[in-house]
Amino acid sequence: MYGGGVSYICDNNPNLHGKKFYGFDIVSPDVLKSEDPKKTAVLITTLKVKEVLEQIVAINDFDIFFGNVLLNEKNKVVHEELFGREEEINEVVKMLHDDFSKYVFLEVIRRRLIGEPDFKDLILPEAKMYILPEYFTETRPCDEIFIDCGAYNGDTVKKFISIFRKTLKKIYAFEPMREQYQKLLELEDYYNSSDFHNPQLITKCYGVSDKNGTTEFNLSLTGTGSYIKQENMFRPKELFGNKKTTIETVRLDDVIPMDEKITFIKMDIEGSEKEAILGAKKIIKNHKPRLAISIYHLGEDYYSIPILLRELVPEYNLCVRHHKVKHYDTVLYAYI
Repeated sequence: MYGGGVSYICDNNPNLHGKKFYGFDIVSPDVLKSEDPKKTAVLITTLKVKEVLEQIVAINDFDIFFGNVLLNEKNKVVHEELFGREEEINEVVKMLHDDFSKYVFLEVIRRRLIGEPDFKDLILPEAKMYILPEYFTETRPCDEIFIDCGAYNGDTVKKFISIFRKTLKKIYAFEPMREQYQKLLELEDYYNSSDFHNPQLITKCYGVSDKNGTTEFNLSLTGTGSYIKQENMFRPKELFGNKKTTIETVRLDDVIPMDEKITFIKMDIEGSEKEAILGAKKIIKNHKPRLAISIYHLGEDYYSIPILLRELVPEYNLCVRHHKVKHYDTVLYAYI
């Protein structure tokens, strides 16, 4: 399809034109205007992906590749899971409740596809992570029962209690990392003491999944981002090495009493969100709780999780918000 290897390097800096870099001529991007797009591929190697991409697309319909995707294994995996999924992606766009959600969703996917690193313009300052003020706080039941999947050291539990304390009845907090779970136990003792009347905090040292049992768990060397081993999951060796352990996993449907009216579920569990949802199908179908689900860990999660939730509860309103300056922390929200 393409022959001859690298022909030249394009650069917008006129001071570089006519010079060489490792033996390759440096030319103006205007030279691309004379190339046959059926015989020419363009590799973008700069981190200023958006500006360069727009310039090349304006010249002609070339096949375009992105160096920061090809050289970064995680970007490559996410790209492969998103590329060619226009039908599913467009299906999700039609499901989303508001125009801003549609914009954020498509823009996040576009940037993940090309490996663009900057997401800060997608952040709404008033949108607290896991809790959307306009949908989650203005109208809510009096006796809320929350489930926090991936509770870590209790940071989100504290946020929930700070915002919802007057209406909170109970929180179930799941965290499989024993070191972090010890911090949750300290919180449990505090919140369940006689000096603190509500809510009741119940901690569980389990991972949540679609089956009960044990599984291999990859431990982060930094203390965050540990995950259940999956063939399609990539994590940098410098953050994980070979540090592994075994954890117990449970289905929420099997450990949460069915007579408990669950009103809110948060899941941020490093790529195991879809399995956890499948393990909570009865709760979700019966109680229709508000949901805050991270969808950025795996490329396929961007479309497979919204489609799954709509299958479980067709009347769910779905919206998407992005909360950090880089690619992580895109959250799908569902509510009635």
